[in-house]
Amino acid sequence: MMRDARATGRALWDATARFHGPGYAPRWSDPDLDPAFAALCELLLDGPRAR
Repeated sequence: MMRDARATGRALWDATARFHGPGYAPRWSDPDLDPAFAALCELLLDGPRAR
C-alpha cells in the first residue's frame, strides 16, 4: 500500500538511478546490467511477495 506518494516516487527514482542517471553511463555497457534491470522491473511490477 502506498502511504506517501512523494516518498514512494523518490524510492522508485533512487532504485532506478543507475539505469537512467547520466553519471552511470560508463557502466551501461556492463553485461550484468540487463539482468539487473529485468530483476528490478519484475520487483517493481509484481511487488515483493513470497514465491
